Amino acid sequence: MRLNVRDKKTMKASTKKVKEWRSKNRDKYLALRKNGRIKNRVKNNLYAKLYRQRTKLEVLAKYGVLGIPRCVICGEGRIPVLSIDHVDGGGTRHRKQFTSVNQFYRMLIKSNFPVGYRTLCMNCQFMEAFDPTKTHPGGSG
Repeated sequence: MRLNVRDKKTMKASTKKVKEWRSKNRDKYLALRKNGRIKNRVKNNLYAKLYRQRTKLEVLAKYGVLGIPRCVICGEGRIPVLSIDHVDGGGTRHRKQFTSVNQFYRMLIKSNFPVGYRTLCMNCQFMEAFDPTKTHPGGSG
């Protein structure tokens, strides 16, 4: 549903009033926010965890096998052991730009999944770093 001009003006006026109230009643506003965070801590933590899991799953699937979160070398499908690999190396340098893995995943999504990445399990990830010509014993490569 699109807002008409009057609704946009009303929203701007309302936002301005809220900001004014917050600045005048800063202590009360901060106390209300803190109480809300404390009261909803479990729910908020669960929501944040689900968001992180959904983001990771979306990225792993995109760089996996045929849109499924699987290692592109051996086919491993257990989510906890899968991660994103930089095809041309440089992952350590790139990782230092982000404060969390989830921030990196969000960057990939916002950048419309750029090329140069793939989903690997930790065993294949290690073997690629150790000896790129081999995969781990369970692999097919």
